[in-house]
Amino acid sequence: MPPQGMDTAQLGLLRERLESSRSEAAAALHRADAMLHECYWSGSDAQRVRQQWQEMVAGQLTVLLREISVLVASLREEIQRQEEASR
Repeated sequence: MPPQGMDTAQLGLLRERLESSRSEAAAALHRADAMLHECYWSGSDAQRVRQQWQEMVAGQLTVLLREISVLVASLREEIQRQEEASR
């Protein structure tokens, strides 16, 4: 039978990695957004691509980043509850 409980150190490391990865992804999203809007490109094609970026790609990535933040907070709470229960 596998052991029960939680390895809080291992889950803490996972939480830290998720948090770090979320920060890196948010920075990459910001950089990509800035590059798309700062490049010299005008006309209907430029407007269409920028609108698709905002509505589809950036929008979905923003939702994903928010979900990762929720997961990180949940892991933090679970770790804290486990440590309190183990005292």
